[in-house]
Amino acid sequence: MNLTLNTNLAHGYKSKSQIARVLSEDWVLRNIYCPGCGYSSLNKFKNNRPVADFSCKKCKEEFELKSKSGKFSNTIAGGAYSTMIERIN
Repeated sequence: MNLTLNTNLAHGYKSKSQIARVLSEDWVLRNIYCPGCGYSSLNKFKNNRPVADFSCKKCKEEFELKSKSGKFSNTIAGGAYSTMIERIN
């Protein structure tokens, strides 16, 4: 697993949260396998899709990536709670 980020992708972005999103999404596409079935790669959904960023083409499971440009804490902000609950139901 490669733990480096492709920082060249950050050129043109000023917002730290946008930079964190672009770098982390690229890293996931290059390094992460499906946590559900173990398939070797994930597919990325189009930007701004509610409650899902990636999917597995084998098991069809969907995943949301949360990124943060600062220190981690006990809470995860920025999720659309009602949309997530609707999707679960």
